[in-house]
Amino acid sequence: MDLDRDGDRHRRRAGRLVPPGYGMWVPGGVEHAASVLHAGEISVVVFAPDACPIRWTEPTGIAVGPLLRELFAHLARTGPADPSRPHAEALLFALLTPLPTHDIHVSMPSDPQIRVIAEQLVADPADPRELAVWAHQVNAGVRTLSRLFRAETGLSFTRWRTKVRVRAAIRLLAEGTTVHATARAVGYRKPSAFIDAFRRATGQTPGTYAPVEGAAPAPGTRADTGGDIGTGSGAGSGTGPGLRTGTQRKFPTARAGEPADSAHG
Repeated sequence: MDLDRDGDRHRRRAGRLVPPGYGMWVPGGVEHAASVLHAGEISVVVFAPDACPIRWTEPTGIAVGPLLRELFAHLARTGPADPSRPHAEALLFALLTPLPTHDIHVSMPSDPQIRVIAEQLVADPADPRELAVWAHQVNAGVRTLSRLFRAETGLSFTRWRTKVRVRAAIRLLAEGTTVHATARAVGYRKPSAFIDAFRRATGQTPGTYAPVEGAAPAPGTRADTGGDIGTGSGAGSGTGPGLRTGTQRKFPTARAGEPADSAHG
């Protein structure tokens, strides 16, 4: 999921991937777009802000269990005036639990001695060169480079490179690349070492991000603009809060003109 954030002084763009079985809550007023990166389905639930008790100020990950999934399906079948909606929404709100964030943010150093190293590793995460080799190539001492990496990124060179590799791996996995091929592509000779590093960085296994077999392709777009639920396959954009899950259904008409809360999965 790509999110455009305009609330801060400087516009900021952040990309987040939501694996199967999970969702993303997006607060009202946050411009955002969502797309399915592989054959699959996406569901969107949009709530009127005056009826939403959730006060999370940042996009927040959630786990979508069987009960939540059924609530999404029910709300997708009912219109805004359905008498069961308030009860279903109240139960859904009560079940939403924020997950710890595992965003893979990679800080890029500014010092020219290590900036060139960082840029080359981002371009090719599988580059096997260790810090001693890089030190020789940039005419600097190993201790100097090690100190600079910690000072400018808050991480050792090895930990910073692992984050670069895991971030690249998430994209490959979401596009359908196998775990074994992904491990090779980001510099791990042994899949077991890759899986261990991935789990430490994200709290999940690489298989969590693998495509769902047998899912239908997902063309199409929609805008989340109001206080209703929409679910379906494809890409979406909007300004309201909401939730996306993995069932394919029609898009009910939403009330336009309100910055709504939405969840995506």
